[in-house]
Amino acid sequence: MIANYVLWPRMLLADWSPAPADVDHTVDEAVTTMLARYGHGAARAKGSPTPTVTPPRP
Repeated sequence: MIANYVLWPRMLLADWSPAPADVDHTVDEAVTTMLARYGHGAARAKGSPTPTVTPPRP
């Protein structure tokens, strides 16, 4: 998500310079998406079809 808006355009377009607020918004949305997908505990909605990942015991 971040690479599509921030990284690749900067590498391919010499004059690409998004506003800092736009970059912040992109990062915030990426974090929100990751927490919604992989978050645990209070961040996870009840009834989510995605199982909680439990680390293996040593």
